[in-house]
Amino acid sequence: MVEVLRDATPAEDVAERNRCGEAMAELDAEILVESVEKWDRPGLLSAATACEQIARAEGLLDTVEEA
Repeated sequence: MVEVLRDATPAEDVAERNRCGEAMAELDAEILVESVEKWDRPGLLSAATACEQIARAEGLLDTVEEA
């Protein structure tokens, strides 16, 4: 196990992980914003409000249409 930790990670692997992480973060933000919009429609106010608070905290509220 220690020997594995001592091996350096190739730059290509690190770059790929970064690209995947950035793509996941973008998708996460998109899902959060869409959840505010979609959950408010069928009357899931508590879920929509929770997502709205998270979106506001993460600075994503400007992309959320306010009622």
